[in-house]
Formats: sequence, structure tokens, C-alpha cells
Amino acid sequence: MAEDAHAVVTDVTATTETASPFVVSKEERKMEQKMVKVINKMHSNVQTRFQSLYVLSDERSKINDLFEIEVRELSERFEARKLPILESRDKILYGQVIEFDDACIEFDNSMARLETAVSGIVKTDEEKETDAEEAKSHIPTNVDHLKDKIGVPDFWSNAIVNHAMLQTIITEKDNKVLEHLISLHATQVKLPQPKLTITMKFSENEYFTNDTLNFTALADNDTNQTIEVQGCTIDWKEGQDITKKKVKKTQKNKKTGEKRVIVKTLPQDSFFNMFESKKEPEGVHDRDDDDVDSDDDKIMQQLEEAHDVANDLYDLYTVDALEFYLNFGPELDGLMDGEDGEDGEGDDDDDEDE
Repeated sequence: MAEDAHAVVTDVTATTETASPFVVSKEERKMEQKMVKVINKMHSNVQTRFQSLYVLSDERSKINDLFEIEVRELSERFEARKLPILESRDKILYGQVIEFDDACIEFDNSMARLETAVSGIVKTDEEKETDAEEAKSHIPTNVDHLKDKIGVPDFWSNAIVNHAMLQTIITEKDNKVLEHLISLHATQVKLPQPKLTITMKFSENEYFTNDTLNFTALADNDTNQTIEVQGCTIDWKEGQDITKKKVKKTQKNKKTGEKRVIVKTLPQDSFFNMFESKKEPEGVHDRDDDDVDSDDDKIMQQLEEAHDVANDLYDLYTVDALEFYLNFGPELDGLMDGEDGEDGEGDDDDDEDE
């Protein structure tokens, strides 16, 4: 019986000798150790069959890893095929291409094919009513200001404003800064480690001196969740840092009654916090939830938010840019907005924004 099991294992491992290219996570290593310990404690009459099952399970995992590699490679090949199209689009947006005759001919041909396709569709009264309501509620993007300009200089700022998911983390102050956004670029690498790089270029503005801001979100191979953000330093102009707020606090001495005013700098929610470098705390997944301190928990939340924003911006750049600029992006139903309050400290009598 042991010989049969050995034969099965030998047959399978011969086809999957390539080692897994992915780094095994701590959680996986712990599980492997637990399984091996359990199997090693089994009676010899049953131990060999479970050793064989373990080896087969390991080989199955290697095949899964190979599958993941091929999926990522295929994804990268198709992403590469999009690049010339995205580059042509960007040339139009930035005014580098101003002749559109060929594209207009193709547009007219596409319109004719579309009209032919939809002409045979019969809609119910309910569907017609829904279409009418959607048309009535849709607010088209005003492009009259582009008549005397080349390109579409406000393309990315408007696309972001019309992106419901991004707007959940973008503040009113952020939108003022994003009015100066003139270029968005996003790239993705799948191997050897998934990462997304977001690059934004800005016109000269009153907020910061940088003309380019960028951040790279590095993901874990196993979970595909962002574990590190490699950001950049934003050189804010005096008094223009929207990621921080100065607050005047009046403190009174309990013994003398004397008051004094101090100024504290407090962090503020802002889209531009995405550009701060941050990394997953060492060993955070090995601790119980109760043992994770508030600072580590905050970093984990920031990494999760950076993951979502990086993916939303990548999809915006590579997939749905025109739809969002023209305000045809999906809406978020039932979205609840929350406000975080500030807790006072010590014997503060009064707070005042500076």
C-alpha cells in the first residue's frame, strides 16, 4: 500500500517539479507546520497515506501558483496592447493632435451600425419610462469652454469629480487643488510582485510647488492587498497644506487660573494623504485584534484606502475615462457619509481654527 502511495506521489511530482515563484506567507507556513506536526504524530499504519496526501496537496498548490503566473502574464500582454490607444487618447487631451478626420469617419460608421442594432429593440413602457428618467436626471458635462482651446485640459479633473467612489474620500478642499490637474497616468505590473503606479501632473498653483506627484502601491502576492505605499514629498506652500489643520487651544492652569493659547497641528482627511509613504507594520497579522495598537490600525486602514484609490484611478485611466468625463459613471446608492469628531485634551476651554 505504501508503495502504491509512493508511486502516485512520484508520478505527480514529476510533472510539477518547478518550485513556487511566490513567497509563502507566514500564515501559510504556520498552517504547513501544524499539518506536518499532526501527520507526524499519527500511527505508522496510517501516517504514510497522509504523508502522500500532504505531498499531493502541495503539488496542487504549485499548479495553482503556475495558473496565477499565466493569468498575470496574459493580463500584462493585453494591457500592453492598450498602450498605443491610451497614448493616442492622451495626445488628443493634451492638444498634441488636432486633426480628427479619420476618427470622425469611423465615428459616423459606428453610429450607423449602432442605430441599425438598436432599431430592432422593442422596449416595454416601463423601460421607456426608466430611460426617460435617466435622461432627465443626467447632467451632461459642459464643454463650451473648450471652443477656443486645444485639447481637453480639464479632462482628468472632471473625470475624477464625476467618479462617485473617488469622491467618497475626496474633500471639497481636495477638489479645489484637483482643478489644477492636467495629466493622469497609471501603470500596472503583475510580476514578480503586483504594483500600481499613479502619476499626476499639475499646472502652477497656489497650493504646492511640485509639478508632478506620484505614488506606487505594492501588493502582497498571496492576498493582492496593498502592503506598502512608496510616495513622494509634497512641497506645500506656506499655509496651504490641506492635509493638516492648525488649531488654537486655550488652556487654563488649574492652580493659578492663568490662561494661555497654544497652536496644535492636527492631521486632516485628504486625498493627498495618498502620496505619503507607508508600510504594513511588522508582524501585524500575527497579533490578535485586541493587541493591534491604534497607530498600526490606522496604517492598515490607510493602506486599504490606498489600495482602493490606486485601483480606481488605474481603472479610470485604462477603462472608463470618457464615460466618467461625460458623467455617465455609475452612482453609489445608499452611500452614508460620516464625520469624525475631534476629541479635546487636558483642560482646554476653547478651540479655534487658525
